[in-house]
Amino acid sequence: VNAQHNSRIYKVSVKASKNKQWEMFQEDIPEIEEVSITSTTFLEHLNMTKDTTDYMWHTT
Repeated sequence: VNAQHNSRIYKVSVKASKNKQWEMFQEDIPEIEEVSITSTTFLEHLNMTKDTTDYMWHTT
């Protein structure tokens, strides 16, 4: 996307536009008694932000 002089020029990606099919994956959510790790924070967020930056936000 290129924005100059209050106008936008864009090109549709041929590679991204070829396959427009959705895929769905269903994961079983285990009971709390079945998991070996418990935490009061989002572990995925901790793994993503193990440095000093603040680049990831979570909203609900």
